[in-house]
Amino acid sequence: MEVVPMAEVNSFYLGTFIVYLLIVLAIGVWGYTKTSDVMDFWAFGKDMGPWLPHGHLSQIS
Repeated sequence: MEVVPMAEVNSFYLGTFIVYLLIVLAIGVWGYTKTSDVMDFWAFGKDMGPWLPHGHLSQIS
């Protein structure tokens, strides 16, 4: 049985992907610690600051 070598992996792209993955997982863990029930999960406009509605409205028009 012949062993097929794996393609070369660019270290920069692999490292960037791993850093990105760790950041996304950290945001998920942070969000998990901030919610205690389903009402915390649904934001309903609370504690988002004024930047979110204004940013959203600027994308609509």
